[in-house]
Amino acid sequence: MNTKGAATDPPVIIIAAKDEPTFKPLLPEAYQVKGATQVAGLYVGGPEKNYVALRLDVSLDQDASAPFETVYHEYVHYVMRRSISVIPLWLTEGLAEFYANLRLDSKYVLLGTPSDSNLRVLRQTPMLPLSTLFAVKRIFAVLHENDKASIFYAESWC
Repeated sequence: MNTKGAATDPPVIIIAAKDEPTFKPLLPEAYQVKGATQVAGLYVGGPEKNYVALRLDVSLDQDASAPFETVYHEYVHYVMRRSISVIPLWLTEGLAEFYANLRLDSKYVLLGTPSDSNLRVLRQTPMLPLSTLFAVKRIFAVLHENDKASIFYAESWC
């Protein structure tokens, strides 16, 4: 983290959109291209402010066993950006997917629980060659191909 202390860290502004029509205007142009992968959340960091935009009407986990997975996923992006300057995209997304599956109950905190959505994708979609996975430098490169984006996240997670 920042060695100057938390008092100098830029704030995190969370924008919670109630549905897709409310969320869509918050997205950068690359996310609004026809055929682009639909996202439930987005982290955009900067030197003065950090933004997390979330859709409240969806969860990536269709069984709703992880209702806060998007919050956890995007928060990992914030922490990673604040603490590590250069990290491969596949590792960043893999860690975000790992922590997105955090489960809390009255007695336990479970990390690394299985991701039903990622397991479903891994079962149904051929994996990317590792050279392709490791070559992706910007998430925009895979957003325009829904199957490729889904397998990129799932493969980074495993």
